Amino acid sequence: MIATVTLNPSLDKMLTVDALVADDTNRAVAVRLDPGGKGINVSRVVREFGGQTLAMGLLGGHNGELVKHALTDEGISTDFNWIDGETRENLILADKRTGEQYRINAPGPYVRVEEGDRIKRKLSGWDRRPDFIVFSGSVPPGMAKEIYQELIADARTKGLKTALDADGTALRAGVAAKPTVVKPNRYELERYVGHELKGEVALVGASQELIREGVELVILSDGPHAAYAISAAEVWVATPPRIEAQSAVGAGDSMLGGVIWRLTGGASLQEALAWGVAAGAATAMTPGTELCHLRDVKMLLEQVQLRRLEAVDASRV
Repeated sequence: MIATVTLNPSLDKMLTVDALVADDTNRAVAVRLDPGGKGINVSRVVREFGGQTLAMGLLGGHNGELVKHALTDEGISTDFNWIDGETRENLILADKRTGEQYRINAPGPYVRVEEGDRIKRKLSGWDRRPDFIVFSGSVPPGMAKEIYQELIADARTKGLKTALDADGTALRAGVAAKPTVVKPNRYELERYVGHELKGEVALVGASQELIREGVELVILSDGPHAAYAISAAEVWVATPPRIEAQSAVGAGDSMLGGVIWRLTGGASLQEALAWGVAAGAATAMTPGTELCHLRDVKMLLEQVQLRRLEAVDASRV
């Protein structure tokens, strides 16, 4: 079973218009609502693949109820803590004329100290033993940016495998707790190391810095160009299949979900990377906040190109 913790989930609303016009009334021709948040997306992908998953974290208000009911309708088990604030609503505007999308993310509700303490106590006293517990997404206002460090460190004391997908201070602090897996994209990794990364050798070398800090596996995404799986023993590079992309929303989360799902099934590192890349590409093929479908992932899987880098080549930074 794969558990996910989403501290700042969202209700994602996508509005599609024929043509977005400034200073005029724009009427939506389609409206779509989806439960959102990076960890929730991972749970949705694992469930789509037929795996067992439990979505945890913080929800509040009417939007929180909608998120919970939507996950239940998808067959996903949930165990959220409820807060007084209203779960945020993110807006995606899709312009059919240009094909462009505009994503507006809300900051999230303020989480009071006692509400944050409750979720920490729950996770600390949690007696279930998932194959992986995924900590993913932004940290809401009121909670310390270092919260993932505390949660991952506690999970490690219980012998649990952990995955982290975060940015900025939350990523840096989380890495200090030595999670099993870290999944940055190129820009998040550049912010982590503090400089631009040009070329494959630089990307792999920066990822190996995380390995030297105690992370076991780095899954690095570089958009439609490439994806990497880097451990102390192996470095794999995947070239994604060519697709007609509709939306990148959730593609990185789908990639992480695919990788973790296959790793828990005993797959090799290269097989897990291939599944992750196919899942990310399949999500990019769907509109707005819709995620991947298993039939598309299987179709794309054979189109993922894999190659292994020799350790001596990967370490030249």
